[in-house]
Amino acid sequence: QGGGGNVTLVNNNSLALGNIGPVTVTPAVAMGNLSLTALSGSIYQVGTGTSLNVGGNATFLAQTSAGAPNGAVILNNLGNAFTGSVAATGTTVVIRDSTALSLGAVTASTSLVATSGGAFTQSGAINVTGTGASAINATGTVTLSQNSTFGGNLSVISTAVGPGTTINQTGGVLSVGGNSTFTAAGGNSISVGQANTFTGTVNFSASSGNLANVTVQDTTALQLGALTLGAGGNLNVIAAGITQSGALVVPGTLTLQAGAGNSITLDNVANNFATVVITSGNNVTLADANSIILGTPSIVSGNLVLNSGISSQTGPITVVGTTTVNAGANAINLSNAGNDFGTSVNLSNTGANAISVRDAGSLVLGNISMSSGAAGTLAIQAGGDISQLAGTTITTGTGAVQITGVNNSSVTLEIGRA
Repeated sequence: QGGGGNVTLVNNNSLALGNIGPVTVTPAVAMGNLSLTALSGSIYQVGTGTSLNVGGNATFLAQTSAGAPNGAVILNNLGNAFTGSVAATGTTVVIRDSTALSLGAVTASTSLVATSGGAFTQSGAINVTGTGASAINATGTVTLSQNSTFGGNLSVISTAVGPGTTINQTGGVLSVGGNSTFTAAGGNSISVGQANTFTGTVNFSASSGNLANVTVQDTTALQLGALTLGAGGNLNVIAAGITQSGALVVPGTLTLQAGAGNSITLDNVANNFATVVITSGNNVTLADANSIILGTPSIVSGNLVLNSGISSQTGPITVVGTTTVNAGANAINLSNAGNDFGTSVNLSNTGANAISVRDAGSLVLGNISMSSGAAGTLAIQAGGDISQLAGTTITTGTGAVQITGVNNSSVTLEIGRA
């Protein structure tokens, strides 16, 4: 037991720790910085009833004289209290703080588990080179601010009561070699919006209820796990390609930014979106159980496939390639005056549901299919010529067909009644 200043200890073998903390005198003498090094072995606590109480910064190094991890650092007792930052090097590193934990530089060759009895913050980089599962758990908020690399799976959990962004990346980048899971209490938001690299599936979940909002960024292709947000919740995704492994329910706005050269495939039929904004993407495929609102700006540099109805647009959409909308028993409303469709437009629905399509310039139609005998109307409007691809068919029901062009434009269509 030590107190009254800084403590530095270097040992050739393992270090088994009992109680370390302030000396009980009047007035109390607080412990300063603590630095412990085991050159050939581990650093661990004896029994579950012992504790470390450090008033300054703490450093625990289970490493060779060259700095390579060669022993574990296991400091997992419930009574530990670190006032300053905690840095560590070891094969497996386990740090528990009964108060708020500020994690300094950590190097681990297997895994890291950090547990905070309050908020979790960083003052140094994390480098977990092994593929073991790592975890950050906090009863308060989690703030990720430093570069952090994890070779295996990563779990980050905050049980802080909100509402607020209780898992928040304010700086640094995350590089995760396995799957990533971020869990917050219901009603809270999660933001990991820096230039991260996620190799496996990225999952966001609430410990109870639903999350409010989620923001995620990946410099590589991103696979999203199943996610259901609460009422009005927004999902903002920036990645070099976007896919999913489970259904996404976004009652607010889904914003997708994949870059002009990368594709977006969110084709799970159980998806349920309200407003969808495609800021950028090459070939884009979206599915929705019902209908969506197309937000603005929406720019697709390749082909667009929507397996959903389109109830309205909040602004124009630009599609360089082919547009295909399979709406099922829903209406298709692509009537914004600023729309710009490229190669061709293919539209289909069933029942007495309307189809409306408009292009600011010339419009090339492909296949259009509406239900036989149903009264759904078809409205076609363009600022230039309206034409039809060879070999395609336009089939309507009993509803009215309205074609609107401008002066000196031509209309060349073959329309059949079913």
